[in-house]
Amino acid sequence: VAQGVGEQGIGEDEALRLAAAVEAKSEHPIAAAILRAATARGLVVPKADGFAADPGFGARATVEGRVVAIGADRLMTKLGLDPSAFAADAERLGALGRSPLYLAVEGRLAAILAVADAPKPAAARAVAALKAQGLTPAMITGDDARAARAVAQAVGVEKVEAGVPPAQKAEAVARLQGEGASRRRVIFVGDGINDAPALARADVGLAMGDGTD
Repeated sequence: VAQGVGEQGIGEDEALRLAAAVEAKSEHPIAAAILRAATARGLVVPKADGFAADPGFGARATVEGRVVAIGADRLMTKLGLDPSAFAADAERLGALGRSPLYLAVEGRLAAILAVADAPKPAAARAVAALKAQGLTPAMITGDDARAARAVAQAVGVEKVEAGVPPAQKAEAVARLQGEGASRRRVIFVGDGINDAPALARADVGLAMGDGTD
């Protein structure tokens, strides 16, 4: 749901409608969530042209003649925009375990939206079972640090590396392997597409989707 109105003064429904138009071209789970939200509000999602995904950052497309971008704060920074206008909203949403996404229209910050990746009911039990086996669970995610910490705390994960783009997750795995007096063996669980380099770098890679041998 759009949580604020930016420089262009667009409302929640308009922000969600434009975001959904861009995300309709994406296969990312966050895109599906935004589309569901737009559908639930009865919004008519317009067609987008020139879709371009920027893995780990967000996506852009032309909607009704306007260039629309949606993604993490690092996408806004990459586009030369300052997401600090929504700093208070982002802080509040992150504390609730929600990841903020920013919407820019025609090169101007327009709105902030929130998405939540709710842990499955059995997640905390699964983490506890891993610990009982002598394993040390850690979270490596591209999500907002505040939201990641909130989810990690809820399931019992103490070590969190957040804001990590897909291309840098392999480096994070290497850091984990190098910690301690002797080399650690690391099992990495990833989506099998964006996380392919990290899956390959780990001692054991578990792909939870198609795309990786």
